[in-house]
Amino acid sequence: MEQFHRILVGVETLEATSHDPLAQAVQLAQEHQATLLIAFMMDTKGYTSFERMDPNGFRRLQDQASSQLQRSKDWAVEQGVPHVETVMEPGLPKRDIGKLCARYETDLVVLGESGASKIDRALLGNTAKSVRKKVDCNVKVIST
Repeated sequence: MEQFHRILVGVETLEATSHDPLAQAVQLAQEHQATLLIAFMMDTKGYTSFERMDPNGFRRLQDQASSQLQRSKDWAVEQGVPHVETVMEPGLPKRDIGKLCARYETDLVVLGESGASKIDRALLGNTAKSVRKKVDCNVKVIST
């Protein structure tokens, strides 16, 4: 069995999504005694019109994401993962997660596969599929 040292899990902190990818990443980090990096990427371009309507809205979203990342980190530590880091970066997972993987030298990425319809995936693309093409490490996709 391959040994993993740094596991990155991508989370969607601003949506009510399943914790399955985080739980799976925590389990893998425990099994491999690996460092767990919990990452959230925020598409700043997507919030431009929102910011016009509510000048403080983006800051509140950042604060909410930061709080959720901290809760996720606390939960992972409670589950017995001794080395947990969090990162919140601007960007799109489809396009930019490879940069995170390179910067943090991860050897496994754990992502959730959203419940998007086949039509949505065909039109918008599948994030997990795109990530697989852009990273130089293993990718584990969890159905959510």
